Amino acid sequence: PRRDKTYQSTTYKIRAKAYMNINEYQKAVNDLTSCISLKSDNPEAYSLRGWCYTMMEKYEQAQRDCKKALEMDKENLYANYTLGLIEEKRENYESAVSYFNSAKQSDNCWYGLYYESAKALLRLGKYEEAATDLVKAMSLLNIPLNDDLIYEIADSSLISITSRLMIQANKEPNNPYWKDVLGKIYFNAGQYEKALDWFAKSYYTQNDGYTMTDIVLSYYNLGVYDQALAAINQALAADSTNAYRWYLKSEIYYNLGNIDSTIAMMDKAISLNPEYHWYYYLRGRRKRMKRDYNGAIEDENISIVLNPSYTYGYLERGHCYLHLGDMEHARLDFQKVIETDTTA
Repeated sequence: PRRDKTYQSTTYKIRAKAYMNINEYQKAVNDLTSCISLKSDNPEAYSLRGWCYTMMEKYEQAQRDCKKALEMDKENLYANYTLGLIEEKRENYESAVSYFNSAKQSDNCWYGLYYESAKALLRLGKYEEAATDLVKAMSLLNIPLNDDLIYEIADSSLISITSRLMIQANKEPNNPYWKDVLGKIYFNAGQYEKALDWFAKSYYTQNDGYTMTDIVLSYYNLGVYDQALAAINQALAADSTNAYRWYLKSEIYYNLGNIDSTIAMMDKAISLNPEYHWYYYLRGRRKRMKRDYNGAIEDENISIVLNPSYTYGYLERGHCYLHLGDMEHARLDFQKVIETDTTA
């Protein structure tokens, strides 16, 4: 075919999209700039370049390109969505919602658009509208909610969001997703009995080991440790190679006052995840409770090697040295605690 300006411009745009898919945004910007230089009446190219600039945190350039795209096509989905993201980042939530609403006029809306709109609406205190968009987002793509958003829901808009989710759960009784989301929201709101109820409904729909782990955590936070122990055994029956579940079983035994079993379960967790510093730190603490100070020091040594910035490893080891009467090593460890950022 004859390689006129339109052909060349399209070629640059196609290659730019390929770069965008592998997060090579500067290369995509270069190609989109070439595309625009050949054919300036191209709203898609401007909106795509605006998106790239947003990913590069060059918000002024992004805003300029997206507004240019809207001059040519006021319903341009990507331009409206990108401008909404920029306004949301600047905490201009009213403006963000306005752009998101314009983007929703397109027939090709996706999860992220409704999800970001829900976030902005939540922060404006428009809980009913936020609930509608959140359910729409989750209907488009059944993926877990961002933890920060779950906490925000638990703090501000619990009734509105959960009511909408319950309606959806009733519409799709065989879909465990909605029940699981309700469980997570109630769990993060500290309403563990309600969380337990929804997790149980989810589990009975799909018999999933991950949901059983959520059931374990609900029982654990309610202080019903015998039930938590029975539940974690079920979760481990589903997957005995999950180190986190052995750790949970260790913590349940600890709260039941069985230190020997606590340490044995930590042995299992460490065998499955031998490079996680916190498991060694925690096993060391439990060994100190049994006055196995040398064993505890050995564990804290490994914990510190794996994560030298973890303050509590030095603190725990220092206590062990104190019990052994090794004042010099204890002093060195406590000095390290003072020097190390306790938020690490």
